[in-house]
Amino acid sequence: MSDYDGKWAFIDNPVAGSGFAGRYLPEVRAEIKRYHPGADIFSTERPGHATELAAGLIEQGYTHIVAVGGDGTINEIVQSLIGHPEVTFGVVSAGSGNDFVHVLGFPERFAEKDWVSLFQAKSVRLDAGKCNGRYFINTLGVGFDAQVAADFHKMKIRNGKLRYWIALIKNLIGYKPKRLKLVSEEFSEDRAMFMISVGNGRSSGGGFAVLPNALADDGLLDACVFRFNNDGLIRKTKKLMEVIRGTHNQDPTVTPFRTKKLVIESSEDMPMHIDGELFVNSRFEIEIIPAAVNVIVNPGHPNYLKVV
Repeated sequence: MSDYDGKWAFIDNPVAGSGFAGRYLPEVRAEIKRYHPGADIFSTERPGHATELAAGLIEQGYTHIVAVGGDGTINEIVQSLIGHPEVTFGVVSAGSGNDFVHVLGFPERFAEKDWVSLFQAKSVRLDAGKCNGRYFINTLGVGFDAQVAADFHKMKIRNGKLRYWIALIKNLIGYKPKRLKLVSEEFSEDRAMFMISVGNGRSSGGGFAVLPNALADDGLLDACVFRFNNDGLIRKTKKLMEVIRGTHNQDPTVTPFRTKKLVIESSEDMPMHIDGELFVNSRFEIEIIPAAVNVIVNPGHPNYLKVV
């Protein structure tokens, strides 16, 4: 137990991870109070509530706001943090995806040393992205992975991991590439594409290393165009295994690049996942916001940062 500078608040999401967070939260809350008895803990009650809670906490003068949930909870809180450099953001994973926490060097499940690092609050300025007015801090995508996300959200199965793998296998078998138009200063293309990934983080979908060289504080968006258009099921499966390992950039049907701004268009509405959350439109305008959020990192551990 120690004294810590500032005013700390934790926002947890009891339904994150298809209810896993609700079972995990008593342990997390006990650890929070063990290390910082003066910290305040708030729980979300509905979609979008984390954004409202964070905005209110900033108005009340809280200096540290920590998300306890998955990538969706993190994304909601980030909506209120942009433009508030006086607030430091932290993350304790409790979702089904948990991709963003690896950017910061923290594990998905905290040990004692990780709680100590969190409350030491060593922080860096991370970039954020903006898509059609909504901020994101990890990745977004259209095409195959967005359709997986769309099917995932439609299913009634409670087990989040099982639901995700069913959606993944269904689309691995049946997904048909869509014609997309991508325009940026560095790279442009107008053709059928399997998927396009953009972001600051390296992984999405619970461990797919779609952007294996991304750095979250370099002032650039990493992007990757995948054209697995004519591949059969076995070949597509092999290529997705390369994506999991992050070795796909050498594939001739893959084009990675970096940019500050890009536009993705389709002739009809299409799903896009933004930090795992689902949105639908026919045009997505995406840009980088350098050094947008002050975030706690785990010093001395592997991370996806240029400077620690």
